[in-house]
Amino acid sequence: MFRNWQGFFKIPLSSNDFREAVVKEYIVEMEKFNDKNKNMVFKAGKKQILLIGVNDRIFALDNRCPHEGYPLSEGGVNESCVLTCNWHNWKFDLETGECTLGGDNVVTYPVQVVKDKIHVDISGPSKDNVRDSILKGFQVAFEKRQYGRLAREITRLDFNEIDPICALKKAIFWSYDKFEYGMTHAYAACADWVSLYMEVDPSEAKEREKRIVYLTETIDHIAYDALRHKEYPFHDEEITFNEGQFINAIEKEDEKTAISLINGAIKKGLTFKDLEKTFTEAALAHYNDFGHSLIYVYKASTLSSSLKDPEVDACLFKALTRSLINTTREDLIPEFNDYQPALLELNKHSFGKKEEEVSFTSLKGQRVKGALNWVLENSKVYSEEKLYRCLLLAQAHNMMTYDLKFQDATNNPVTQNVGWLDFTHALTFSNAVRALCSKYPEFWGRGLLQMACFYGRNTFFTDSSTDQLSFQVKDPQTFEGEVLNKIIDHGMALPIYSAHLLKTSKAIFEEGRFLSEKNKCELYSSLNRFLSSPLKAKHVRRLAKQAINLVSKDF
Repeated sequence: MFRNWQGFFKIPLSSNDFREAVVKEYIVEMEKFNDKNKNMVFKAGKKQILLIGVNDRIFALDNRCPHEGYPLSEGGVNESCVLTCNWHNWKFDLETGECTLGGDNVVTYPVQVVKDKIHVDISGPSKDNVRDSILKGFQVAFEKRQYGRLAREITRLDFNEIDPICALKKAIFWSYDKFEYGMTHAYAACADWVSLYMEVDPSEAKEREKRIVYLTETIDHIAYDALRHKEYPFHDEEITFNEGQFINAIEKEDEKTAISLINGAIKKGLTFKDLEKTFTEAALAHYNDFGHSLIYVYKASTLSSSLKDPEVDACLFKALTRSLINTTREDLIPEFNDYQPALLELNKHSFGKKEEEVSFTSLKGQRVKGALNWVLENSKVYSEEKLYRCLLLAQAHNMMTYDLKFQDATNNPVTQNVGWLDFTHALTFSNAVRALCSKYPEFWGRGLLQMACFYGRNTFFTDSSTDQLSFQVKDPQTFEGEVLNKIIDHGMALPIYSAHLLKTSKAIFEEGRFLSEKNKCELYSSLNRFLSSPLKAKHVRRLAKQAINLVSKDF
């Protein structure tokens, strides 16, 4: 049964555990804390501290509920020393501050009564203890995917002048072995969220909101992906790392050998920078998983560069290796059968040296085979970079003219289940091609031909009559600011969609730096059309019809 606040104690208490060192103290006269008071709240700096008593004991704690700030002095307490916040019925153990319902804990302060005076130690715990306490609560929030609490715990780290990046690193450590197929969009998007985080000046208090958004979003996505899976342990055997053996293990889908080699690389102290080329080669060995493999390599590399932590690298190595083992090889299906022959043909000659811009006219409307042949022919004349820019703008043109009837139709065959993300991937993949092939030029041929596969596949789903004028971007700088604001407050429930919004925007802005103002505006206009159009997350009727069509064939 809950009691009122009156009559909490009758005798003063003593405590041998109360610290005698010089600490910040708040002293309350016993006579001020008598039966006439339901409770007592005092201010210590910016803190509101609540003094309450029950069962002849006195407790001190933050008066603000850690959930949403309701004054705990308005709550009730029972004889088991559990305080209830009346706003949302959260309950707190007065002894420890722990929320008994698994929510945020409330901060408590040591109390001692000496000669009719109540001494409250308000110095607070050490910084290390604060960090450990917050991260303990953060782990609970992560494992339960409690978005609000994740934001609050990250904010607590920030206000205590503890770099919240430590929470992100923990999230990676807790999740990398919970993804059955390795890397997910959560880690890929993480690279971009962190890059935004790093761009914000931590000394600017008005920018704190952005920092909290960026970290909460990426950690929430990781939690969302990890929450759905049990643990999938990695092999712990070690083999001295050998690049050829690793590539061969990936090709054979031999995870045990590939991970053993990675363990050898970790033991040797190799960094992501050391293995980036190897991962790039493995990702481009086939037209893999509609571009995901190379995108993941680039994003993992970017994330590694931002976090600069060997333990993070080790997690990324293993997750990335597993994803390469499990990737689909789309050049083995009929639609892309012309890719490998085109690659063999391309390797017979060097790229041309002509430096003028390549015309998009002869590529426009080409399907996969035609697009591959276009690369073959033009590679004899133009440089890799010139072909790249033309293909990049071709992907943008496809996204600008995507025919929404394919998204809205409910009678599509499975082969026509094409949506906005098929077009955004073409651009994020292109971004990865430019970033990695510029470092490792020997892979340009693979990258350009795979971009041609993207273009040729997607062009079928476009409509040249699409109104393009209404989406034109004339001021790229202003547009970037508008997009960033949209990313900060996207309002999308499923993190996979906000992740694609972010990754596509970041990729386009990165590539815009290498284009003329005219071409940059063209690229940005395609993004504007994507952001201005409805994004259908579920195709309920279409799925039902396709299920009926498939299953009915057996009956």
